[in-house]
Amino acid sequence: MMSDTVEARPSKDSGASLRALMTRERWIEVGRIVLTGAVALLYWQELVPIYILWAAVAIGLYPLVKTGLIDRLLRSSVARQWPVRCSWSLS
Repeated sequence: MMSDTVEARPSKDSGASLRALMTRERWIEVGRIVLTGAVALLYWQELVPIYILWAAVAIGLYPLVKTGLIDRLLRSSVARQWPVRCSWSLS
């Protein structure tokens, strides 16, 4: 009995598209993730002290916190209204 399903074949351009997808910024992000994971593993094995783990977590969280603060301060209505609120509270 034959099946009517067709399997998808990987395209020959998948390597080229991966190279185009992985820009310099994305490789930096991958490096951050690997660094944080490696330091967490070393801490778990009790090879590095806690302050090294805190530093690795801070390096790993930096882009997330930066993006969140920029979005919150520049794109929210609260950011546009804080001068009005400050002036209203002073009057």
